[in-house]
Amino acid sequence: MEEIIIPGKAKFLSISDFEKALPFYLRGIGCRYTQEPVKRPHGYPAFQWIQCSHGEGQILIHNKTYSVKENQGMFLYPDIPHEYKAVKEPWIVDWIDFAGSQVTSICKLLQINNSCILNTTNSEILLAKMRQIYAIADSNNPTKQLECSAFIYDLLVTLHKHAFKPNDASMQNQFSKLQPVIEYIHLNYHRYITLEELAELIHVTPEHLCYLMKKFLKVRPFEYITNIRINKSKELLIDNRNLKIKEIARMVGYEDASYFCTVFKKFTGCSPGEFKRLFR
Repeated sequence: MEEIIIPGKAKFLSISDFEKALPFYLRGIGCRYTQEPVKRPHGYPAFQWIQCSHGEGQILIHNKTYSVKENQGMFLYPDIPHEYKAVKEPWIVDWIDFAGSQVTSICKLLQINNSCILNTTNSEILLAKMRQIYAIADSNNPTKQLECSAFIYDLLVTLHKHAFKPNDASMQNQFSKLQPVIEYIHLNYHRYITLEELAELIHVTPEHLCYLMKKFLKVRPFEYITNIRINKSKELLIDNRNLKIKEIARMVGYEDASYFCTVFKKFTGCSPGEFKRLFR
Protein backbone atom coordinates (compact mmCIF):
# COMPACT_ATOMS: atom_id res chain seq x y z
CA MET A 1 0.00 0.00 0.00
CA GLU A 2 1.34 3.41 -0.97
CA GLU A 3 2.10 5.60 2.05
CA ILE A 4 -0.11 8.65 2.42
CA ILE A 5 1.89 11.76 3.29
CA ILE A 6 -0.25 14.22 5.26
CA PRO A 7 0.38 17.84 4.27
CA GLY A 8 2.61 19.63 6.74
CA LYS A 9 1.53 22.39 9.05
CA ALA A 10 3.43 24.92 11.13
CA LYS A 11 2.62 27.33 13.94
CA PHE A 12 4.60 30.34 15.16
CA LEU A 13 3.76 32.10 18.42
CA SER A 14 4.21 35.75 19.34
CA ILE A 15 6.62 36.21 22.23
CA SER A 16 6.04 38.80 24.96
CA ASP A 17 8.15 39.66 28.00
CA PHE A 18 6.00 37.20 29.97
CA GLU A 19 6.99 34.30 27.70
CA LYS A 20 10.64 35.36 27.75
CA ALA A 21 10.62 35.06 31.55
CA LEU A 22 9.53 31.40 31.40
CA PRO A 23 12.17 28.68 31.90
CA PHE A 24 11.06 27.21 28.53
CA TYR A 25 8.93 28.83 25.87
CA LEU A 26 7.78 27.84 22.43
CA ARG A 27 8.70 29.92 19.38
CA GLY A 28 7.44 27.68 16.61
CA ILE A 29 6.53 24.11 15.76
CA GLY A 30 5.81 22.10 12.60
CA CYS A 31 4.33 18.64 12.09
CA ARG A 32 4.65 16.27 9.11
CA TYR A 33 6.56 19.02 7.36
CA THR A 34 8.17 18.57 3.94
CA GLN A 35 11.59 20.05 4.65
CA GLU A 36 13.10 22.36 2.05
CA PRO A 37 16.83 23.25 1.87
CA VAL A 38 18.03 25.55 4.67
CA LYS A 39 21.29 27.46 4.84
CA ARG A 40 22.11 29.47 7.98
CA PRO A 41 25.68 30.82 8.00
CA HIS A 42 25.04 32.49 11.37
CA GLY A 43 22.89 29.76 12.87
CA TYR A 44 19.39 30.13 14.29
CA PRO A 45 18.51 32.23 17.37
CA ALA A 46 16.84 29.39 19.31
CA PHE A 47 17.22 25.71 20.18
CA GLN A 48 15.79 23.26 17.67
CA TRP A 49 14.87 19.59 17.58
CA ILE A 50 14.15 18.37 14.03
CA GLN A 51 13.08 14.72 13.80
CA CYS A 52 12.86 12.74 10.57
CA SER A 53 9.81 10.53 10.04
CA HIS A 54 10.21 9.81 6.31
CA GLY A 55 12.92 10.07 3.66
CA GLU A 56 16.47 11.21 4.30
CA GLY A 57 18.31 14.49 4.70
CA GLN A 58 21.85 15.71 5.13
CA ILE A 59 23.21 18.38 7.46
CA LEU A 60 26.51 20.24 7.41
CA ILE A 61 27.56 21.32 10.88
CA HIS A 62 30.92 21.79 12.59
CA ASN A 63 32.49 21.34 9.11
CA LYS A 64 31.19 17.76 8.95
CA THR A 65 28.34 16.25 6.96
CA TYR A 66 25.85 13.85 8.57
CA SER A 67 22.88 11.97 7.17
CA VAL A 68 19.53 12.19 8.97
CA LYS A 69 17.14 9.30 8.34
CA GLU A 70 14.00 7.85 9.91
CA ASN A 71 14.43 7.33 13.66
CA GLN A 72 17.02 10.11 13.74
CA GLY A 73 16.91 13.82 14.46
CA MET A 74 19.02 16.96 14.70
CA PHE A 75 19.39 18.77 18.02
CA LEU A 76 20.71 22.25 17.26
CA TYR A 77 22.04 24.84 19.69
CA PRO A 78 21.42 28.54 18.95
CA ASP A 79 23.76 30.56 16.73
CA ILE A 80 25.68 27.54 15.39
CA PRO A 81 26.20 27.78 11.59
CA HIS A 82 24.57 24.93 9.71
CA GLU A 83 22.80 23.95 6.51
CA TYR A 84 20.67 20.98 5.58
CA LYS A 85 18.75 19.57 2.62
CA ALA A 86 16.87 16.49 1.46
CA VAL A 87 18.77 13.69 -0.25
CA LYS A 88 15.82 11.27 -0.42
CA GLU A 89 12.56 13.06 -1.03
CA PRO A 90 10.13 13.73 0.37
CA TRP A 91 12.06 14.43 3.57
CA ILE A 92 9.30 14.64 6.17
CA VAL A 93 10.17 16.05 9.60
CA ASP A 94 8.55 17.29 12.77
CA TRP A 95 10.37 20.29 14.24
CA ILE A 96 10.20 22.51 17.28
CA ASP A 97 12.16 25.63 18.18
CA PHE A 98 12.24 26.92 21.70
CA ALA A 99 14.17 29.08 24.14
CA GLY A 100 14.06 30.08 27.82
CA SER A 101 16.23 30.87 30.80
CA GLN A 102 16.71 27.21 31.80
CA VAL A 103 17.13 25.47 28.44
CA THR A 104 20.92 25.47 28.36
CA SER A 105 21.28 24.24 31.93
CA ILE A 106 18.75 21.41 31.53
CA CYS A 107 20.35 20.34 28.25
CA LYS A 108 23.74 20.15 29.93
CA LEU A 109 22.21 18.24 32.85
CA LEU A 110 20.65 15.77 30.41
CA GLN A 111 24.01 15.42 28.64
CA ILE A 112 22.90 17.09 25.40
CA ASN A 113 25.97 19.30 25.45
CA ASN A 114 26.11 20.58 21.89
CA SER A 115 24.54 20.41 18.45
CA CYS A 116 24.40 16.77 17.37
CA ILE A 117 22.61 14.01 15.49
CA LEU A 118 20.66 11.60 17.70
CA ASN A 119 19.20 8.17 17.04
CA THR A 120 15.78 7.68 18.64
CA THR A 121 14.80 4.35 20.18
CA ASN A 122 11.15 5.34 20.53
CA SER A 123 10.44 7.85 17.80
CA GLU A 124 6.65 7.59 18.11
CA ILE A 125 6.68 8.87 21.69
CA LEU A 126 8.75 11.89 20.68
CA LEU A 127 6.63 12.62 17.61
CA ALA A 128 3.44 12.28 19.64
CA LYS A 129 4.70 14.78 22.21
CA MET A 130 5.58 17.31 19.52
CA ARG A 131 2.21 16.88 17.87
CA GLN A 132 0.51 17.40 21.21
CA ILE A 133 2.51 20.61 21.67
CA TYR A 134 1.35 21.67 18.19
CA ALA A 135 -2.28 21.02 19.16
CA ILE A 136 -1.89 23.16 22.29
CA ALA A 137 -0.16 25.94 20.35
CA ASP A 138 -2.92 25.88 17.74
CA SER A 139 -5.70 26.09 20.35
CA ASN A 140 -7.43 29.18 21.76
CA ASN A 141 -6.23 28.39 25.27
CA PRO A 142 -5.05 31.69 26.83
CA THR A 143 -2.50 29.85 28.97
CA LYS A 144 -1.09 27.76 26.14
CA GLN A 145 2.47 29.07 26.54
CA LEU A 146 2.47 27.85 30.15
CA GLU A 147 1.30 24.42 29.04
CA CYS A 148 3.82 24.37 26.20
CA SER A 149 6.56 25.25 28.69
CA ALA A 150 5.80 22.12 30.70
CA PHE A 151 5.61 19.99 27.55
CA ILE A 152 8.98 21.27 26.29
CA TYR A 153 10.60 20.19 29.56
CA ASP A 154 8.88 16.81 29.22
CA LEU A 155 10.09 16.51 25.62
CA LEU A 156 13.70 17.16 26.65
CA VAL A 157 13.54 14.53 29.40
CA THR A 158 11.97 12.05 26.95
CA LEU A 159 14.70 12.83 24.43
CA HIS A 160 17.31 12.03 27.07
CA LYS A 161 15.60 8.69 27.78
CA HIS A 162 14.98 7.62 24.19
CA ALA A 163 17.84 9.02 22.11
CA PHE A 164 21.57 8.43 21.83
CA LYS A 165 24.46 9.51 19.62
CA PRO A 166 25.18 7.22 16.65
CA ASN A 167 28.75 6.63 17.83
CA ASP A 168 27.46 4.88 20.98
CA ALA A 169 28.25 1.38 19.68
CA SER A 170 26.61 -0.54 22.54
CA MET A 171 23.28 1.27 22.23
CA GLN A 172 23.44 1.08 18.44
CA ASN A 173 23.93 -2.69 18.46
CA GLN A 174 21.07 -3.28 20.89
CA PHE A 175 18.77 -0.91 19.05
CA SER A 176 19.60 -2.62 15.75
CA LYS A 177 18.70 -5.97 17.27
CA LEU A 178 15.31 -4.64 18.41
CA GLN A 179 14.59 -2.79 15.17
CA PRO A 180 12.61 -5.66 13.52
CA VAL A 181 10.36 -5.80 16.60
CA ILE A 182 9.82 -2.04 16.58
CA GLU A 183 9.05 -1.99 12.85
CA TYR A 184 6.66 -4.94 13.19
CA ILE A 185 4.73 -3.21 16.00
CA HIS A 186 4.47 0.01 13.97
CA LEU A 187 3.03 -1.92 11.03
CA ASN A 188 0.68 -4.13 13.06
CA TYR A 189 -0.44 -2.10 16.09
CA HIS A 190 -4.01 -2.16 14.72
CA ARG A 191 -4.32 -5.95 15.26
CA TYR A 192 -3.77 -8.49 18.04
CA ILE A 193 -0.04 -9.08 18.68
CA THR A 194 1.45 -11.78 20.88
CA LEU A 195 4.70 -11.70 22.78
CA GLU A 196 5.71 -14.98 21.16
CA GLU A 197 5.47 -13.65 17.59
CA LEU A 198 7.55 -10.60 18.54
CA ALA A 199 10.23 -12.77 20.16
CA GLU A 200 10.40 -15.03 17.09
CA LEU A 201 11.29 -12.04 14.93
CA ILE A 202 14.71 -11.78 16.58
CA HIS A 203 15.06 -15.44 17.64
CA VAL A 204 14.97 -14.92 21.40
CA THR A 205 12.67 -16.13 24.15
CA PRO A 206 9.72 -13.94 25.20
CA GLU A 207 11.45 -13.44 28.55
CA HIS A 208 14.65 -12.20 26.91
CA LEU A 209 12.68 -9.87 24.65
CA CYS A 210 11.06 -8.33 27.73
CA TYR A 211 14.51 -7.90 29.25
CA LEU A 212 15.93 -6.22 26.14
CA MET A 213 13.04 -3.81 25.71
CA LYS A 214 12.96 -2.90 29.39
CA LYS A 215 16.72 -2.28 29.43
CA PHE A 216 17.08 -0.32 26.20
CA LEU A 217 13.63 1.16 25.52
CA LYS A 218 12.63 1.57 29.19
CA VAL A 219 9.28 -0.16 28.57
CA ARG A 220 7.96 -3.70 28.30
CA PRO A 221 6.65 -4.94 24.93
CA PHE A 222 2.95 -4.46 25.69
CA GLU A 223 3.61 -1.02 27.19
CA TYR A 224 5.33 -0.09 23.93
CA ILE A 225 2.41 -1.41 21.89
CA THR A 226 -0.06 0.50 24.05
CA ASN A 227 2.00 3.69 23.74
CA ILE A 228 1.90 3.39 19.95
CA ARG A 229 -1.85 2.73 19.95
CA ILE A 230 -2.68 5.62 22.26
CA ASN A 231 -0.39 8.03 20.38
CA LYS A 232 -1.99 7.01 17.07
CA SER A 233 -5.44 7.49 18.57
CA LYS A 234 -4.47 11.01 19.70
CA GLU A 235 -3.54 11.89 16.12
CA LEU A 236 -6.84 10.50 14.85
CA LEU A 237 -8.83 12.39 17.49
CA ILE A 238 -7.20 15.68 16.49
CA ASP A 239 -6.92 15.21 12.71
CA ASN A 240 -10.17 13.30 12.01
CA ARG A 241 -12.73 14.94 14.22
CA ASN A 242 -15.71 13.31 12.46
CA LEU A 243 -14.64 9.79 13.40
CA LYS A 244 -16.55 8.17 16.26
CA ILE A 245 -14.67 6.91 19.31
CA LYS A 246 -15.57 3.29 18.50
CA GLU A 247 -14.17 3.73 14.98
CA ILE A 248 -10.90 5.11 16.32
CA ALA A 249 -10.74 2.27 18.86
CA ARG A 250 -10.93 -0.33 16.08
CA MET A 251 -8.37 1.53 13.96
CA VAL A 252 -5.77 1.30 16.74
CA GLY A 253 -6.40 -2.31 17.72
CA TYR A 254 -9.24 -2.23 20.27
CA GLU A 255 -12.48 -4.06 19.43
CA ASP A 256 -14.02 -2.98 22.74
CA ALA A 257 -14.49 0.81 22.74
CA SER A 258 -15.11 0.87 26.50
CA TYR A 259 -11.80 -0.85 27.17
CA PHE A 260 -10.07 1.56 24.78
CA CYS A 261 -11.51 4.50 26.74
CA THR A 262 -10.28 2.97 30.00
CA VAL A 263 -6.74 2.49 28.65
CA PHE A 264 -6.73 5.96 27.08
CA LYS A 265 -7.72 7.61 30.38
CA LYS A 266 -5.10 5.60 32.28
CA PHE A 267 -2.33 6.81 29.94
CA THR A 268 -3.47 10.40 29.42
CA GLY A 269 -5.52 11.33 32.48
CA CYS A 270 -8.63 12.12 30.42
CA SER A 271 -11.17 10.33 28.23
CA PRO A 272 -10.91 10.40 24.41
CA GLY A 273 -13.86 12.78 24.26
CA GLU A 274 -12.27 15.13 26.80
CA PHE A 275 -8.99 15.00 24.88
CA LYS A 276 -10.74 15.95 21.63
CA ARG A 277 -12.44 18.91 23.33
CA LEU A 278 -9.08 20.20 24.62
CA PHE A 279 -7.92 20.84 21.05
CA ARG A 280 -10.91 22.47 19.39
